[in-house]
Amino acid sequence: FDVTPGRFSKESPVEICRRIQTRVAQLGVTCSIGIGVNKTVAKIASEREKPRGLTVVLPGTERVFLAPLPVGAMSGVGPATQERLRKMGIRTLGELSRADVRELERSFGVLGPRMAERAAGLERSSVAEAAAPEEVKSVSNERTFSHDLTERADIEAAIKHVAGLVGHR
Repeated sequence: FDVTPGRFSKESPVEICRRIQTRVAQLGVTCSIGIGVNKTVAKIASEREKPRGLTVVLPGTERVFLAPLPVGAMSGVGPATQERLRKMGIRTLGELSRADVRELERSFGVLGPRMAERAAGLERSSVAEAAAPEEVKSVSNERTFSHDLTERADIEAAIKHVAGLVGHR
């Protein structure tokens, strides 16, 4: 989420994130947080120090931070894309950021240049406001049970419970 200094609070982004970590720890779980100028940088930073890490990538240092990392560190770059990039001689985010965008576009369509932009730390997508209305496309809920339900009464109770959750949403 957006913790741009002064935008919503006078508190520093690091203080906000430390407070979040403390409150999450009170729930008995940990969280790792990344702070960066955009979602890609922050997401990758959050993966760097686990558990309960706080990684800050200062503005202007994005390329240095991202360049040595493997392309798979970036969200949306799965095993198949990694293999295609490897065949193009691209193994790191630095190499991806410097790749020929026309070649990337030929290989990956419109996502190719966007991958290079993100690998350079230049993503420009905005953070949606939590209160912003979103078009609901479907409503569902799921529940995993510690053991298989085999009795009709248990199955009906579970259906009623999950249906109630969906109805509430």
